[in-house]
Amino acid sequence: MPHFHINMDKVKKEIQRLSNMEHIKAEVRRILDDICDFDYHIKLSPSSKKRLKDLEKRYKVWMRSISKAQKQLDREFNKALRSLKKTTADVNKKIDDTKKTAKTQRKKIVKASKSLKKKLNQTKKKMTKKKSSQKRKKSSKKTVSKKAASRSKTSV
Repeated sequence: MPHFHINMDKVKKEIQRLSNMEHIKAEVRRILDDICDFDYHIKLSPSSKKRLKDLEKRYKVWMRSISKAQKQLDREFNKALRSLKKTTADVNKKIDDTKKTAKTQRKKIVKASKSLKKKLNQTKKKMTKKKSSQKRKKSSKKTVSKKAASRSKTSV
């Protein structure tokens, strides 16, 4: 079995170096600069360059078509939104008009109902007066007829 010799001092120094944020930031900046300075055109073969140009052309075409589709979608969405807002306003106006009409009709119905109740009460009063006067007439007729009947019995 192989025996590995680990230098603990080197490991500690490496861990400290990696834990130092300033050192890490400097490394990231250095790598970023390397990437920015890298010219991929120099490293590509002619066939790869041609393929890359074709891919870039396709990408531009796709982006144009996506852009056109997005603009069309935005136009249609805005048109639908305007239509929806107009319809909402119309519906709200019709609801308000219907509410006003319902209130007016309700007032008319309440007024007509009160009027009918008043007429009904007046008719009831007249009917009760007629009935009571008719009862009085009948009762006076009955007393008159009873007197006449008792006279006819006595005279016989």
